[in-house]
Amino acid sequence: MKGILYLLISFFLLVACKKKELPLPNTGDPVFLFNGIIGDDTLNFQSGVNHIYMYTDFYKDNQSLTTVRGYFGSDTCTNCEPYLSFEVKDAAQTSGLSLSQSIALIFGKTVFTSYSLDTVFGAPTTVETFNFNSNTPYAPQNQYLWNFGDGTSSTLPNPTHIYPVGSGNQVVSLKLTKNGMVDSLKNTIDASLNSTCRVNFVMNFDSFFNNRLVVSASNGFNNYNWNFGNGTVGVGQVDSTNFNSNGNYLVTLSAINATCTSVFTKKINIPYNDNNANWDYTVTDTTLINHQPRVNASAFTITWRKGGKTYCSYKNIKGIDQSNRPIFTLTKIAMYSKNEKGNNTVKASGVVDTYLYDISNPSDSIKIKSNILTFGVAYPN
Repeated sequence: MKGILYLLISFFLLVACKKKELPLPNTGDPVFLFNGIIGDDTLNFQSGVNHIYMYTDFYKDNQSLTTVRGYFGSDTCTNCEPYLSFEVKDAAQTSGLSLSQSIALIFGKTVFTSYSLDTVFGAPTTVETFNFNSNTPYAPQNQYLWNFGDGTSSTLPNPTHIYPVGSGNQVVSLKLTKNGMVDSLKNTIDASLNSTCRVNFVMNFDSFFNNRLVVSASNGFNNYNWNFGNGTVGVGQVDSTNFNSNGNYLVTLSAINATCTSVFTKKINIPYNDNNANWDYTVTDTTLINHQPRVNASAFTITWRKGGKTYCSYKNIKGIDQSNRPIFTLTKIAMYSKNEKGNNTVKASGVVDTYLYDISNPSDSIKIKSNILTFGVAYPN
């Protein structure tokens, strides 16, 4: 806390005499500099010398963290090599902060650590995947519209779907458009995790054997009661009936176990055709790896580009925690003049002694070290 207070006192003293315009890049004594090594190179970057310029800006990253940045580059090309940047991540910046509060929030510590990528692996979660199956043979001209009952839908002939935990009963429907004909069928299924109250069945029809229909239900029930829609009923997990008259029939199964009754229906046309929107489903357990947001507030990132390669101070690998590795030690901070965009800037001095990693090959690392480092960053006004 004393360190932050000292910085703020120094800051307010400097505000009164801050410059109004940014000096031209090739005039005056160097203010921003890097003297040190990167890999096999000994470097001496100084703003205003040998066409080196210190660019300053800021942006919001994908976690809504304000990231302030300063980078050494050519004074004639903002993206050309050499490119050496230093970035600091703010906590999610709140509008209305005073100038001193913004600086304290961004630079309110001495040692800045590495950046982990935007997500880490959370605890695995077991969910169920519902594999829905249209009983109509696929044809490119067929149109399928599934409604899963939870506000989501699909136009695939055989989609899969994962329900949110605690979904309970869901009304699932299929609308089938085939050869200019439209049919639909809906059933209620229990989407509760590992429910034992789900029954459905498959149908096999033989028109050469007195229009015989054989039905076979899923396991897990003590009693199976069939209503074939033609005036006949049946019992048992597997049953059959014959249709003696032409027409459209609704086949209904009611299955009972110790805790519930589950109902499932399908349609059949006599003479038989496959224009009905019949469907069934299976369920499989799926293990999901949850990706939980990682807030990398106060993380420090160094980027170096040379010879077409880009090196960063973190490994380009998701799911590993890199946030405890020291990257930059702050020794001094001071107000500086506005940049060419009219943004407020500060200049920060400190020490770097760490490694940079090829973003395309994290096993390729190079050393970066400097005891003489001063860079600038811009931040929201």
